[in-house]
Amino acid sequence: TLGEGDDAQVIFETPPGDDSDDPPGDGSSLADKLGPKLWEKYERLVGKKVAANVEHGKPSVAILMLMMMYEDKTSALDMEIEQLASESGLKTGGLESSAFQTKLLEELLDVRMLKATIEGTPDRKTMEKDSFDDLAEYCAGTDESPGMDAHAIKQMKDAGYTDAEIKRLDERMLDERNLKWIPQLDKLFTAGNVFVVVGADHLSGPKGVVKLMQAKGFKAERVAP
Repeated sequence: TLGEGDDAQVIFETPPGDDSDDPPGDGSSLADKLGPKLWEKYERLVGKKVAANVEHGKPSVAILMLMMMYEDKTSALDMEIEQLASESGLKTGGLESSAFQTKLLEELLDVRMLKATIEGTPDRKTMEKDSFDDLAEYCAGTDESPGMDAHAIKQMKDAGYTDAEIKRLDERMLDERNLKWIPQLDKLFTAGNVFVVVGADHLSGPKGVVKLMQAKGFKAERVAP
């Protein structure tokens, strides 16, 4: 429980308000890069208005629009905690910068990944079901495997990704960031009176934050939802 006092703070993945200046894409057309067949499918999946808005932007943005089609980001838990921290006048901070996250996503979510995502997504009904299934697992706390799930892995393999490439993507998205956070978390939890908010995928598994903090001598355990 976060105690009272001037030293109390809430730490997020990125500091609240640290919105990186995300430069636009190079102006080239994603429709041209994907080809007419895949672009028409993308339009069916996200709608022509959304597709038109992202066509000359970065592939990462187009992928995120597809992945978050049935998610309400405004009701995300981290957003609610951020609002509570602000209303309570608590100090806040972050483990990494928004610029770092943006750059990482741009490197991983490229045109090749966009093609794989579109090819592996049959229709909107499938997108909706996958989103609700993921939310149900998150709320129930039954997802014990961080990183890409079986469906995502199959999707990528069907698109030509190798096992080594898929493993590397998970390492960059999760494992390497977890390790980088540990020295900061060590100092924060040693000082005490801190509440840390990170994505659920960073907590579970042998390379997750909980196991890494246990290895540092901290008592860290999962609380059932």
